[in-house]
Amino acid sequence: MADVDRNRYRLSEARNEQIFQDLIVSTEYAGRPRQSAPVVVFIAAQTGAGKTNTALMVRHALNRRGGAITIDLDVLKPYHPRYPSLMAADDTTAGAYTSLDGRRWMQKAQEWAIAQRVDVLMESAMRLPDEFDGPARRFAAAGYRVEVAFLAVPAALSRLGVLERYWKQVAAHGHGRPINATIHDACFSAILREAQAIDVGTVPVHVTSVLRRGNTALYLNSRSPDGAWRRPPAAAAAIHSERTRMWTHGESHRFAAATARVHALARDETETQAVNAVVDLARPVLATPWTNSTVPTADLLSQLAARPAGPLGAAFPEPLRSGAASRTPPGGRALPPPSPRPRLGPRP
Repeated sequence: MADVDRNRYRLSEARNEQIFQDLIVSTEYAGRPRQSAPVVVFIAAQTGAGKTNTALMVRHALNRRGGAITIDLDVLKPYHPRYPSLMAADDTTAGAYTSLDGRRWMQKAQEWAIAQRVDVLMESAMRLPDEFDGPARRFAAAGYRVEVAFLAVPAALSRLGVLERYWKQVAAHGHGRPINATIHDACFSAILREAQAIDVGTVPVHVTSVLRRGNTALYLNSRSPDGAWRRPPAAAAAIHSERTRMWTHGESHRFAAATARVHALARDETETQAVNAVVDLARPVLATPWTNSTVPTADLLSQLAARPAGPLGAAFPEPLRSGAASRTPPGGRALPPPSPRPRLGPRP
C-alpha cells in the first residue's frame, strides 16, 4: 500500500458524530436488550484465519440472550461518505483513508454499548492496542464479563485465505480489501503476544478458549470467583502447538486443492509468487513424504492433489457446540465443562 495522508478525508467531529447517531446506531445497534450482567466476546485471530465462521457460532449463542451488537471496523468504514469512490479509485488505500473515522466510530460504539449495557461481539486481529487491549480493559472496568476465543490457524492457511478472499472480491466487484503479508504476519505474532498477556493476567479476561479452524475446542479456561484461573493458564501454548503441529494426509491434500484454486485466480507473476510463498510456509508441516519437500510448487501441488480432497478443514474434529459437555478432541486435552455462558485481519 502506498503511503497516504490518513487525515486527507477525515470528517469533522460534528459530521462523524452525526453519522454515528443517525445511521450507525439505528442500522447496526438498535434493538438489543439491556443486560444485568453483560458480556463481550472477542474472536481473535490473524486476518484470513476464518473468524467469520466462529463469529456466527458465538452470535448464535448470544442470540439466546436476546442478541449482541457487533463492533467491527470493516463494517463501520463503509459509512464514510467517500468510501465507495475511494474503493473504486484504489482499494489499496481506501481503508487507510477512512480508518481514522472508522476507529472513532469503534470507540463511540463501545461507549454506546456500555451505556446501554448490551452484549457485544468483536472480531480482532490484535495488531494494535485499540483492537483488543484497550477495549478489553474498558469493558472489564464497566462490569462486563470479558471472553476471548482464539482461533489457532497456521500462517499458510490464513495467508491463503487472505489471497483467496481478495482475489475473489476483485473478480466479482473490481475491487476488494487487500491485506499485505507484512500486516498479516504482524497480526500472526500479535495473537500469541496477547494470549501470553492473558495467561499472565496483564489483560482482564474472565474466559479464554482456543479453537481449531472448524470450531473444535483445544483449550478452555475460566476464572473462579476468587479471580484465579481454574486450570494452569496455557492459551499461548495451545495456540503455538496447533499452529506448528504436523498436518494429516487429508489436511495436506485439501491444502493442495485449495491452493490450486487460488493459484488459478492469480493474474500475474507477482500474484503467482504470493501463492508460492504460501506453499513455502506450509512445507514444514505437510504430511510425510512431503514434509520440507524442495520440489517446485507446481510439482508439489500436483503430487498432493493426486487423490480427491474435500473442503479445507473438513477433516478437523467435531465442531465445538457452545455450552456443550467436555470432550477430548484428537490432539487435544480433556476440557472441563464450561461454566454457564451467556462473541479486527488487521485494519489498515
